Amino acid sequence: MNETQALAGKKIAFIGAGNMAEAMIRGVLKAKVVEPSDILATGRRQERLESLTEAYGVSGFLDNAEAASMADIVVLSVKPQILDKILREIGDAVSSSALVVSIAAGYPIARIESYLNAG
Repeated sequence: MNETQALAGKKIAFIGAGNMAEAMIRGVLKAKVVEPSDILATGRRQERLESLTEAYGVSGFLDNAEAASMADIVVLSVKPQILDKILREIGDAVSSSALVVSIAAGYPIARIESYLNAG
């Protein structure tokens, strides 16, 4: 099974819709790993989310917990200094079966796990 087959129909939530998230979204769409409808992106500004929706056809959310609750894969793509705040918001919303990926440099995995449901 290749990565496209493994991820078919899986929802990926990018928590934080900055430049790094956009680059990852562009990459997975270009590689046809998932469909645009399977990507959820969160951000603080509606204008940014509308820009991503127009450019890539993804779904935009202002509510991090809402997007995280719908995702099979949660990509934490925010700056390390705000990750505690974000994890407090989404911790209970992330499914215990979800894969959580972080791009926050220097932020310990054990600390991320401490905010999430067991599993």
